[in-house]
Amino acid sequence: MSRPEDGDGPLRDITSSRFLRPFNRHLARFDGIRLRRIGNAMETAARSGGTFHLWWHPENFGADLSENMAILTKVLDDFSDCATSTECRAEPCVKLPATPRRTGATAQLAAPIHAT
Repeated sequence: MSRPEDGDGPLRDITSSRFLRPFNRHLARFDGIRLRRIGNAMETAARSGGTFHLWWHPENFGADLSENMAILTKVLDDFSDCATSTECRAEPCVKLPATPRRTGATAQLAAPIHAT
């Protein structure tokens, strides 16, 4: 759930595309598949003018920190490549409409922004 950027108005439900689950040594052999799925979904959203909402809980990354940061770095590298080739952009959830909007060749790719 997200509030509009001005803080007024009702909460909005922003549909997630993928959950970036934390590293699990028992499932590590599937990380390549998982990362390909995220990258492919991100690119599909960008090329179709859609929204890709990748979400995670930063507190889940505390255990196995180096493995989790490596996975997140790979996702961000894929986003950077996607942004270069498709002109997509990242925006915090509060800037996204409750219903994804189509904007031509641009996709809003969002990840939760957590203030500290």
